[in-house]
Amino acid sequence: MKDNLSGQSGLDGVHHGIAVLTAHHDHFAGGDSGHLGGGSDLIFPHHENEIAQSEGCTGCKFVNYWLHNGFITINSEKMSKSLNNFFLAKDVLEEYSGDALRYFLLSVQYRNPLDYSRDRLDEAEKNMERLSGVIGRLKELAAKEGAEKTDASRSLEKAAEESLKAFHEAMDDDFNTGLATGAMFDLAKAINIYRTAVDGGLSVDHESVEKARTALKTIMDILGILEEVWEKTDSPDDKSYNDLMDVILAVRQTARKEKMYKIADEIRDRLDAAGIVIEDTPTGARWKRRGV
Repeated sequence: MKDNLSGQSGLDGVHHGIAVLTAHHDHFAGGDSGHLGGGSDLIFPHHENEIAQSEGCTGCKFVNYWLHNGFITINSEKMSKSLNNFFLAKDVLEEYSGDALRYFLLSVQYRNPLDYSRDRLDEAEKNMERLSGVIGRLKELAAKEGAEKTDASRSLEKAAEESLKAFHEAMDDDFNTGLATGAMFDLAKAINIYRTAVDGGLSVDHESVEKARTALKTIMDILGILEEVWEKTDSPDDKSYNDLMDVILAVRQTARKEKMYKIADEIRDRLDAAGIVIEDTPTGARWKRRGV
């Protein structure tokens, strides 16, 4: 890129500008710049020139930490206007939730390339639905009576501690969000296993459930996903709503036992149309609001 007046590269002016601004910041802030970032294509010559100019001028270290992100690609090609193979965030959000898009972007460590595809976004959306279900099951566990320590509750506590530790270790490893999200799903799996045990008659240990809830919410808060699901509070008539759903599920279960499958399926389908998802498990049917 050339300046029509001077014939110099346009990036030269950018180098000078950032170098001057950073030197100005260092002078008045009393120290080196903490971090600077950009696309990995800016390492050479852009950022290397800034280092040379700034450190040659001030004698101080230019930047302590460099954050260079990989490209979003489509079919292994860089997304760009010139290739007309790009998507705007607002267009993607018309089809997918903000949580799914954020999770998709966090699914790899920021320095690595990320290949854009609808299949991966579809999978991200499904993962957000699964995690929303886990949050709902934690709320249901918290509402149950009981305070008995069991091997299952101790396993849940251990999973909460190990997952939170693994998450922090991954984030400390140059913000390795791809690995960090794995710790989140390990904990979600442990919560589901515990919920199944409770459905089978095991007494709830609220202390263990709270530790799992705190660990999972801490991870999700840092990643910035499903905040609205956590914040959603039960409505005043939720007890009556729950009692009604218990009756509906009991009727459906009776229909299944009597081999009246058409009626049982119709109940399930009508509830689904109303935003209520039925999950048939080895210990019986349970329900949840879609997206919660």
